[in-house]
Order: sequence, then structure tokens, then C-alpha cells
Amino acid sequence: MIPRKEAFQTNKNEFSILSWNLLAPILHRDSSLNWSEERLPLILEELRASNADILCLQEMQQDCMERDFVPKLVKIGYQGLCCDGDNNVGVATFWDTSKFELQHSISKHRIMIVILKEISSSEASTTSIVSEPSRMLAVVNVHLDDHPSRVFTRVQQLQSVMKELKRLDNDITATVLCGDFSCPQKQSACTSYLKGDEPLNAVMENNEVFDLTSCIRPNPIQFVPSYPFADLPPTEYFTYAGKQPGCYAAGIDQLWFSRRRLKTKSFREICSSEEQRCAILTEGLPSEWNPSDHMPIGAIIEWQNSFSDECRDDDVSDNRMNATEKPECRLIVEEKSATSDSNKFRTNFKQELNELLQSCSETERFLIEYCLI
Repeated sequence: MIPRKEAFQTNKNEFSILSWNLLAPILHRDSSLNWSEERLPLILEELRASNADILCLQEMQQDCMERDFVPKLVKIGYQGLCCDGDNNVGVATFWDTSKFELQHSISKHRIMIVILKEISSSEASTTSIVSEPSRMLAVVNVHLDDHPSRVFTRVQQLQSVMKELKRLDNDITATVLCGDFSCPQKQSACTSYLKGDEPLNAVMENNEVFDLTSCIRPNPIQFVPSYPFADLPPTEYFTYAGKQPGCYAAGIDQLWFSRRRLKTKSFREICSSEEQRCAILTEGLPSEWNPSDHMPIGAIIEWQNSFSDECRDDDVSDNRMNATEKPECRLIVEEKSATSDSNKFRTNFKQELNELLQSCSETERFLIEYCLI
């Protein structure tokens, strides 16, 4: 687990991401904390200190984007885009320009998809002779409908994202999806839909049962959550707190990734200390402890080979799974035979197959590996 006060530190085969609903000034009706003098400086400092490769921000006010965030974040190496929403409040995504290059973007109502090309070390170096294949990361930043009863609407919003990802499938290596989901990760229609392997005819949310099959098709891309909210007490992993004592929600801010090529290395602490956690539960948010009514979440994500041992890991890694529990890879390779010819053949076959899978889209890789079982 990464302490909230510590900066993300990533290796070559990793990237870091932070997601945060900022509570737009136009939506903050309590005058106890001023935006420009108190809340904004605290937000900018948290973003800077995180050292995240990707920043996904919700409730971004359009004038604040242009006046407060772009000038400050560009100075420290970020580039970003913002899409509109209700009352000129939408979502904004920033990326470290030394690690990613924008290829494409799609804006919807309170949803933004950016396709980022990873800048490999060989591309950054002028002395490199062999060029490494660049990976394309789809970053989906969402602020789903926040009305409690609009269960179908939220899933339909996610379904519209999947349609766009399917259309761009040949250009995408993997996907991360994060933001304010306005529903709990532990048990919701959105969670059942994103996992892709749960029946949609009887999903639970808000103590009600919903049948999604009449208007929702199964999700073709299986996602895995970075945070184990389902296993943790809500008072420890709440991501939202209102001003009234005891008004909090666990796991409505979420971070997911496509299971075929990515894996969570470690996730970020919600609170920086036990003192902060107790103060927030007692006093509410926003406050000097946290300048928004939502808590920032984040993780370090590892790239995985197409048929690595981790490729079917359904759990948050963070060293939680022991060797006996690790699921087997979908592609099963036989043990070495006694003859050197057989070993040579298998080595060449695995090498050629790996090269083929690297050049395929996410859906094509899944189909190829499925046929090889």
C-alpha cells in the first residue's frame, strides 16, 4: 500500500494514476473554505506531490480548468483535456508528457476517453537502434449519474464507453477506467457489468434487485478493481464524506483496469493517518484535512505479457495472493520434453506466438488464447 503523503515511484513497466472528484466551486455552497485561497492551493499541492503519471479529475469547472489548472500543471510537465457536463462542470484528464503522448480523445456527457501512446525508452533515446513496440493505453474518466435511483442510466453510460472502446479496439493495448461512479463498488449494477462474468438478471444495488438483461448486453471486456473495497470496513475506506457526522460512502470513487494486460502493483491509502480518518468521519468534508468532499484514490499499475502467470488474476495484487492461490494462465505450456529438438520447437513456437499476440487487439488476443485452451 502506498501512503497518501508519498509520491508514486514507478519502474519501466509501470505507470501511476490518481483519480479525484474535486467538488467544483459552483457546487460548493458552504463558504467556510474559500476556493482560490484555501481549497485550490491544497488541491494543486496534492496533485503535484503525488507525482502521478495520469490525473483523472471529476467536477472540473471549465473556467477553473483554463485559469487554475492548465497553467499550473503544464509548468510541471502535464498536458490535459476537459469535457463539458452540467453547468459547465465536467471531467478532465492530464498526463505526464515525458511518458505519454495523446493519440485520440472522445468526449461524452461527463465522460472522457483519451488514447495515450506510451513513450518507450528507445523512442526517448536518440542513441537507441532497436525500437520497442509502443503500447496504447485507453484512459476512461467518468462521473456517472449521481441520482440514487438511476441504476440503469449508470450502466448504460458504461455501455456507451464499451461501444467506443470496441470501435477503437485495434488501437488499444489495455484500458483503465476510473472516476466517481455514484454507486458502491462492493455491490452495484455497475460492478456486475464491469466484471463481465456475473449474471445481469439479478444484480443488487441499494438493497434492491434489478434485471439488466432487457436493455444491457454483457460487457465484452472484463475489468478488475484496483481497490478491495468489498473486503474492507466502510469506515476505513470511505471515499466520500458529507458535512453531517456519519454521512459517508465507501467505494463510490473507483479504479478499474482490463484484466488481460494490466495488474495492480499497489494502491494508495485513502487517509494519511488515523487522526485524519477520525477527524473526517466526525467533522465531515471538505476541510483542512481534505479540500474536497471526495478523497483521492490511486494506484501503480503493471503491464503484463499476454500469457504471463498474472494474466487471469482477479484479485488486487498488493501481495495479497499467495503462491497456492495464484490462478493458472489461460495459455498452458507443457513441460519441457527430453529431446533438444522438441525444446527448440517449443521455444520458437512460444516466441512467434508472443509476437503475434503483441500485434493483436485486446479482443483478438482473447479469442486466440481461448482457442488454444
